[in-house]
Amino acid sequence: MTPDDPTGRLAADVGTAAQARQRTVIAAESVTAGSVGQALAAAPDASEWFAGSLVTYMDSAKRSILGVDTDDVFTADCAQQMAAGALRVSGADVAVAITGVAGPDPADGHEVGEVYICVGSVNALDTFEHRLTGEPAEIVDAAKLHALRHLRDALA
Repeated sequence: MTPDDPTGRLAADVGTAAQARQRTVIAAESVTAGSVGQALAAAPDASEWFAGSLVTYMDSAKRSILGVDTDDVFTADCAQQMAAGALRVSGADVAVAITGVAGPDPADGHEVGEVYICVGSVNALDTFEHRLTGEPAEIVDAAKLHALRHLRDALA
């Protein structure tokens, strides 16, 4: 990790906070396609606190793996259901879930850059809406950073 690596710093902060509070973390990813999990797995002592990442890119995977039952998978409701499903199937203490549209085109009436991130535990889930701009890869990277920040803050 280098000083100019915000992803690595955030993931390390998540790990430090998770270990300090003796919490395990799970990610449920759609729009970020595993990049949040990749960042968390690279953090120090990840095997002690990181349960893993469930990448459910297709709608059918969200439904069969995480139990999502909303018709619209680009919503705050979907992000909450993804987080709840990840907590249920993993037994982890804290989840972060990310869904949205990276582009290049709008999807199902949702604009490019519309992203929902849900973080929390079985007792309380908080969802955040972001309107991101840029090319698809830039939107994915920004969504990853927001997800890591929200997860860090939830563990603080």
